[in-house]
Amino acid sequence: MTRYALLTAPVLLFCYGVVRLTDPTRSVSAVWTVSHVFYLAAFPALALSAVALHRLVGDRSVLGRGLVALSVVGALSGVGQALVDLLAGWGAPDKAARALAANHLRDVIPGSSFFYGFWPALAQVGIVGLLVLAARAGRVPWWCAPLALAAFLLPTLTSLDLIPVAAVAVVPAVLPAFRAAGSTDEFGARRRSILRRPAEGSRR
Repeated sequence: MTRYALLTAPVLLFCYGVVRLTDPTRSVSAVWTVSHVFYLAAFPALALSAVALHRLVGDRSVLGRGLVALSVVGALSGVGQALVDLLAGWGAPDKAARALAANHLRDVIPGSSFFYGFWPALAQVGIVGLLVLAARAGRVPWWCAPLALAAFLLPTLTSLDLIPVAAVAVVPAVLPAFRAAGSTDEFGARRRSILRRPAEGSRR
C-alpha cells in the first residue's frame, strides 16, 4: 500500500503550491495555514515513497537502506519546519508577530536548526537516489531519476511559485514505479494464494 504515497506526495505538494499562490502577500490567514498543512502532510508521503521504492528495488545493500534513511531524516526535518511555522502563525495578528513567534520557537526548541537549510531537501534526495537504483534494476525507465531531480530543483533554482509545476512534473517521474510496484504486489498476492492452497488441501 505504500506505493500510493508515490502519487500522494506530488498531489500534496501541488495543493500546497496552488493554495500558496492564492495569497501572494503570505499574510496571516486561513490560506497560509491550509497551505502549510498540505506542506506538512507532503513530507510523511515522501518518506513512504522512499520505502515503496526500496521495496520495489529489493536492494538490501547499505546504499539502499541509507537512501531510505536519508528520506526519513529529510521528512522529519520538513515536518518540524511546518509545525514551527504553523505554531508561530497560530493566533499571530500579522506577519511581523508571526516572524517573532517563529524566532522564539527556534530559540526554545532544541535542535530546531535541523528543521531548516538543506535538511528537508534530503527527503527528495533519497527518492532520486532510489529511482537511480530502480532504473539500474530495470524496474523503471532511465529518465525517471533525472526528471524527478529536475522537478525537485525547479522551485529552488527559480521561484517557489513554480511548486505546482514541479509537482506535476514529479508525477510522470514516479508513475512507472507506481505501476511496477502494483504488478509486484499482484504477483506476491498470487504466489501467496498458490502456496496457501496445498496447505488448505492437506487439512481436509
